[in-house]
Amino acid sequence: MTAGRAKVNVLCLAAAASDSAVDDCRDKGCSHDCETVGEFPLCVCPSDMVLDRDGRTCKDTTSFLLATFRGIKLYNEATEDEATVAPGKAGCLDYHYGRKEVYAYTNYTLMRYPLAKGRAASPVSLVARTDTAVTSLAVDWVSDVIYHISEQRQTVGVTSLDTGNTRNLVTHNDSASAGWHSLVVDPYVKKLFWVGNRGVFSSDLEGEGLTTEVISGLKPDKIALDTRNKLIYAIGRRGEKKNKYITRTAYNGTKVGADVEVRQPATVEIFGLGVVGNTVYWESNHDGENIYKCNLEESILGKGEATLVAELNQIVYDMKVYHLGVQKPPK
Repeated sequence: MTAGRAKVNVLCLAAAASDSAVDDCRDKGCSHDCETVGEFPLCVCPSDMVLDRDGRTCKDTTSFLLATFRGIKLYNEATEDEATVAPGKAGCLDYHYGRKEVYAYTNYTLMRYPLAKGRAASPVSLVARTDTAVTSLAVDWVSDVIYHISEQRQTVGVTSLDTGNTRNLVTHNDSASAGWHSLVVDPYVKKLFWVGNRGVFSSDLEGEGLTTEVISGLKPDKIALDTRNKLIYAIGRRGEKKNKYITRTAYNGTKVGADVEVRQPATVEIFGLGVVGNTVYWESNHDGENIYKCNLEESILGKGEATLVAELNQIVYDMKVYHLGVQKPPK
């Protein structure tokens, strides 16, 4: 009987401690989750957010997925941490934010890699094999497919993320259509955009309605979409100008705002472009392999500041901005 009473008392004390911890966490006012360490409640955040200085609020952070010679990397701007998602060279990549998965092209295969950890993580797996080299990927996070470009055949194809079934959508063999790369997708308006020697191409998700030269006056290196505001961002060379320019246009080619000159030579190579809000990020080989950013709203007289975000010290083939806002539904 004595032993039985002791056991009940222990259970009651444990329950009381648990109730106290719950109350402490509730009083803490965490924006997301709360854990107790000893007697102290601590606010905790999802892996793609960081805790603000107030100790209670989780805020979004901007991260960058990098396809490098050393593997697929994830670099966090706020914490300056770099994590390896997968070893080995990857030529190009994209991600599905909802699934917490990265998709990459390597050695004639489309591969799936998990970003989540623990039980929530999906296994590394083969999505599909390709019979030609792939130069660019764009994940449709609504229909769960991945679009890809074969520059050798000037073809845009699509592959199911779940079944691996692949079919071609657009094929052009004339010299004017050569050099296809930098594929992006807006699944909400069902549009594809990509860069070629003649400028920016676009079609619907079935490859119909092909148009060219959506952006005039700029020879783009890379493009990125703001799907919430239906804008195309491009960085590239403007005529004989010495520096790079960033421009914004609506999907129909109508220019939005003034072009912004960034102080990087027009001859540097760009290996990735992305946008979050009014801030444009890109990866270039200017002064080494680095990530830069420019807030277009802070530009003065058409000139913007190229602010260094990270020195990468490694060969980069592709970069995508990893942020909830990139794959968020339109307003």
